[in-house]
Amino acid sequence: WQSGTEIVSADFAPGPDREAQMEAVNKQRRNAVKCQTASDLKPLDIENLEKVAGSCTFPHFTQKGGRIDVEIQCTQASGAKTRLLYNGAMGKDAYDVTVDQLSGAKGEPGYAAIRMRVYGKRIGLCRGKPQA
Repeated sequence: WQSGTEIVSADFAPGPDREAQMEAVNKQRRNAVKCQTASDLKPLDIENLEKVAGSCTFPHFTQKGGRIDVEIQCTQASGAKTRLLYNGAMGKDAYDVTVDQLSGAKGEPGYAAIRMRVYGKRIGLCRGKPQA
């Protein structure tokens, strides 16, 4: 699989953490070619999501006809809320999904609005190790 993550846009609340937040988001950029299993390609990994985002609900979830359209709302123990929107194409040989992550209110502490594009395509069979 050839896959990648690109940051389309990112906006944070003004303050001393803003530069560190931008740096952390920019570290999410990826472009790689590697062997991946079907479980590596899960569009939504709720177990890992809830570890970082808190308790989550799915007000809207549609995945059919090669399309995905999902809204996830998560609340951390502190009460902080995050809304995630996934929209795009999902297939067995390729995916191209826009992910919007929205937290807090613009201009308020804790605000974050991040838009990413996550994409990948199958480029061939994995090469195994030679058997002895």
